[in-house]
Amino acid sequence: MQLAVVDIETTGNNAAVDDIIQIGIILMEDNRVIERFDSYIYTDEMISPFIESLTGINNAMLEQAPTFSELAPRILELLENKVFVAHNISFDLNFLTQLFNKNNLSFNPRYTIDTVDLFKIFYPDQPSYQLSVIAAALDVPLDDAHSAIADAEATAALLIKCLDKAASLPKTTLIQLYHLAKRLKNDIDHLLFPLIEAHRSEDDLPEASGLKYIAADRSFVQGTFDGTLAQFYAAIIADNDLNYRKEQLYLTELIYDNLVTSQVKLIEAEVGSGKTLAYLTAAVYYVLTHKENVLFTTATKALQQQLIHADAAKIEKTLRQSLPLVLLKSKRNYISVEFVKFILADKKENHDILLLKMQLLVFLVAGQDGDIERMNLNGGRKIYFELMRNLYKPKQDTYLYQDVKTIAVPMLGVTNHSHLLHSGYEGFPKYFQHLIIDEGHQLQEVALNHTSTEWSYQNIKYNLSQLSKEDGLLFSNYRAVQTKLSIDSLMASHYELKEQIQEIERCNDLFFDDLSYDSSQPFTRLGAHLLLDDLVAKCMQFHLIIEQLPVSRIVKKQSRYVLQIYQQIKQAIDKGRLVFYNTSANKTTLTIYVKDRKLEELFSKQLISHFESLVLLSGSLLLDHSVAHLSPLLGHHEREIIAFNPMHRSDKVTFFIPDDVPVFNHRSTQGFIEQVILYITSYLATGHKKMLILFNNYQLIMEVEQYLEAMTDHVRLVQTPQSNPHKLLTQFNQLDSGILLGTQSFYEGLDYQSDAFKCVMIVSLPFIHPNDKRVMLMQDETGDSFDSYQLPYAATKVRQAAGRLIRNETDDGIILCMDRRIVEAHYHQVFDGVLDQYTVRRGRLDDFIDWIEKNKPVNNK
Repeated sequence: MQLAVVDIETTGNNAAVDDIIQIGIILMEDNRVIERFDSYIYTDEMISPFIESLTGINNAMLEQAPTFSELAPRILELLENKVFVAHNISFDLNFLTQLFNKNNLSFNPRYTIDTVDLFKIFYPDQPSYQLSVIAAALDVPLDDAHSAIADAEATAALLIKCLDKAASLPKTTLIQLYHLAKRLKNDIDHLLFPLIEAHRSEDDLPEASGLKYIAADRSFVQGTFDGTLAQFYAAIIADNDLNYRKEQLYLTELIYDNLVTSQVKLIEAEVGSGKTLAYLTAAVYYVLTHKENVLFTTATKALQQQLIHADAAKIEKTLRQSLPLVLLKSKRNYISVEFVKFILADKKENHDILLLKMQLLVFLVAGQDGDIERMNLNGGRKIYFELMRNLYKPKQDTYLYQDVKTIAVPMLGVTNHSHLLHSGYEGFPKYFQHLIIDEGHQLQEVALNHTSTEWSYQNIKYNLSQLSKEDGLLFSNYRAVQTKLSIDSLMASHYELKEQIQEIERCNDLFFDDLSYDSSQPFTRLGAHLLLDDLVAKCMQFHLIIEQLPVSRIVKKQSRYVLQIYQQIKQAIDKGRLVFYNTSANKTTLTIYVKDRKLEELFSKQLISHFESLVLLSGSLLLDHSVAHLSPLLGHHEREIIAFNPMHRSDKVTFFIPDDVPVFNHRSTQGFIEQVILYITSYLATGHKKMLILFNNYQLIMEVEQYLEAMTDHVRLVQTPQSNPHKLLTQFNQLDSGILLGTQSFYEGLDYQSDAFKCVMIVSLPFIHPNDKRVMLMQDETGDSFDSYQLPYAATKVRQAAGRLIRNETDDGIILCMDRRIVEAHYHQVFDGVLDQYTVRRGRLDDFIDWIEKNKPVNNK
């Protein structure tokens, strides 16, 4: 069976009107290349600047190239009777089919294989299936991406690797994959059948529910280092060719001293201080010398990845062994063998669902921990997966991850703020003696979400349905009991139970109907309510009957759970606690929030009192030399704050605030947006190539993007509600020129990479949205959520934008803040404390252009 691996470059994405300008074909047989074909193709279309920058192909290069009509017979000869293989096959196949048709040639390959699907199946943990990304990940050379022949060669090399990996899988898994592949829309099964026929080796892998799996089993060795902390730091710096920084060593010693002396310490270590490597070095040295466990917690995945993959690797290079570093997440983040079986047994099928089922089979034998985030699910696969996860009820499941209890050597744990607070000390934190909190300014934000319990109408209705539906928990079990016992011996008949639970459902609907109304206020406080009292009484009566019936424990547990929902809401109201709901005319969108904890209580009971030492670090902990804005969380635990700022930014960052832009008003944005566009295009016209533009909402992004589409040829990356911010930022950093339009998610953990001058535009001040439930929750803590919460929140975000812009001594850039409220509003003093650290300029567009011209990239002056 011969394969034809094809790649084309085109003048655009529309096969009906655009042309092919280059084609590359690799013929393969028995996993080896047997022929190679490569040609430019003439077009009389003008190649756009974008296509030229993407492919490196211009019209001059094609002047002497053959036309497609001239090449068509040869191309058809190469492709006929071959399996047609391409990366994102619909693109290549549609173009070729259209052009063959225009030349009165018929081309309809019998078998097709999309390598995007193939790579998704056999490399389910890849972060991206873009050809250049997966080629780099699997060490396949691709020096000339978006050259048709280079892409075809890389695709062929990746295909060989993919088939080699498939051949190494257990035969049982291969057979299961084959049966699923037969129902895919392309012909991957034709690649798998020969592998099954040739499979000879036996495996001794464990099996559960008919599925092979490999559980994660990392064996850690107790490390040693013969020397002082200063010598350990110096060795790490030397081994990794880093700059020896006395300030970074001081920070390392400061954190180590805190671990030894068991204190609580707050440290502000600005971006550029090297704090991640500093606290990791201190913790590793402490674990090596004191044999006690240290736990790290961060707010963002980006920092977790930096910690685990970048900074840990530096220390491992010095120790010449792996660190006992364990990533800790909730059980919900991991798949079990039984859950995969549950998905495989589901009858629903389409191409995405089949791909997911095949990915899960491969994932089970990958030797990893089963962390579902590694599979990078999106689109239909993610929607289906989440649906099945919500339907699945785990019992005695077989998980792949390594239990922290089984690690025999002193270790370092890595988690996130949310999981740490959710687990409480009785979970995994009890295995650690010391806690280091990075991105500490985010801890209050995360903790705020843990001070309340949510009950949506949909959630309550679902739980009631488990007791009311004929095929639900109660009546399925009740019928089984009836077959064994006489009706007279049962405390209540089927009819009586049905009548009672339906009355509770009716009363629940009346309760939520009464809460539903239109209002300009996003939230309404809930007070005493007769229907709520009625629901508690009816549920109590119903539950007492269920307790007397010989039904299963799970039925009684469900009945008790429903009763506790209403009891919790009523008891909180009776005790004067904050209970509120989002105002809506539609009851199906209502959610009731019960605030049952205070921030300081969370910090004290779940963190301070359970760890021997605690360090809270942040690059933006202070506002106006104080942590008063964090007092709801820290309370009386505020201690001496150490501000660590080794790099002066006043001459590195300039804030420019225009005088000729209307004051931002969300009700009337037209004039404001026009000025924003004028500043963007003027900046790019001076020769600067990259710009990060930050918004507060997607509506403004969409309006600005519509203008930019007509006014600039720069590549535009636009965040949508479905976008992955980390992926967008990675793409932006790979561009030499481009514009990224994003929301508040880009203030945190921003690593803006550019060799030239950097520009970040803040379109409007990053206030938290008034419809955010955290506003209500914080109002319960402080009484005034705007001054004590929303203002500090926005000021901290602005500080983060400036801090992230300048990562090292060579960086230089400007913050263009289009929102004059930062210096003119009555609350400007809050932002003054941030602006005081930088050079601030005000002026009109001409002043901005003059200043920018002086900072024009050298090659454009």
